[in-house]
Amino acid sequence: MVGEPQSDINKIAFLDELHAIRDGCSGPWLLCGDFNLIYKAEDKNNSILNRRMMGRFRRFIDDTELQELHLNGRRFTWSNERDNPTLERLDRVFASEDWMLLYPNHVLSALASECSDHAPLCLSTATPLHCFKRFHFENIWPKFDGFMQVVEEAWTCPWRDADAFRILDYKLRNTAKALQSWSAKHVGSVRLQLAIAKELVLRFDCAQDFRPLVPHD
Repeated sequence: MVGEPQSDINKIAFLDELHAIRDGCSGPWLLCGDFNLIYKAEDKNNSILNRRMMGRFRRFIDDTELQELHLNGRRFTWSNERDNPTLERLDRVFASEDWMLLYPNHVLSALASECSDHAPLCLSTATPLHCFKRFHFENIWPKFDGFMQVVEEAWTCPWRDADAFRILDYKLRNTAKALQSWSAKHVGSVRLQLAIAKELVLRFDCAQDFRPLVPHD
């Protein structure tokens, strides 16, 4: 977490100190906080810019080979809270390339600035767990040709000497997989077809409110 330097002299000393820390700190690096600095004109909502300090900050980022994490949903993180406010992106998160590789699924977002003129940042590095799609049996499947054949073929287990629980687990998994594949090729999405059918019925109902339906309808 970084501090909050004010004058240009203090800001330069601050960047130099961070540079020195980085030189002695190898490996994945994360740097976050209120820098009280910007390095792009679009990080402020007016044209009053300290381009000298912007250049200093930009050189620091380049020299330390840091990448800024994308902030979701917000452009600015600070306001002077006047009637015609000055808005700036002062709060930032930077990381080294090896940190980025360690946490490829990171998400950076801003929270509501309830008690401060700064918007607090929330960084999540958790890798989402892989979610397996649950098998859902469609009651309409047995009405289609080929259903029983798919079940019979999939229910056959190639193992003879395995224990009963392992055989049952294989049969259930293999049958579910076979039915899903068969449905995708020969039945299609039942829910989608049902939704389309309901929409068609609704449109016919609406049309019938204004005119008699004819046979070709």
